[in-house]
Amino acid sequence: MVASVMGEFTNGGTPRIVGWLAALVMAAAAIAMFAFGV
Repeated sequence: MVASVMGEFTNGGTPRIVGWLAALVMAAAAIAMFAFGV
C-alpha cells in the first residue's frame, strides 16, 4: 500500500514533501496501532 501511494506521488509529480508527510502519517498510525494493540 505504501509503495503504491509513494508511486502515485512520484508519477503524479506532486511535491516530494507531500509524499514524505503521507509516509510519516502512515508510519505513525502503524506504530500507534502496534503499540496500543500489543
